[in-house]
Amino acid sequence: MYAFTYDPAASVEEAAEKLRKSPDANVLAGGMSLIPTMKLRLS
Repeated sequence: MYAFTYDPAASVEEAAEKLRKSPDANVLAGGMSLIPTMKLRLS
């Protein structure tokens, strides 16, 4: 699994600000298959 840092936002505005500040940031969304998919390095 790739290393990553999880930094939750409390609001949409905070999430937008975090995305603006870090060009490598991504929105994390998913269900039960997200972590297994990451472990297989498919996402």
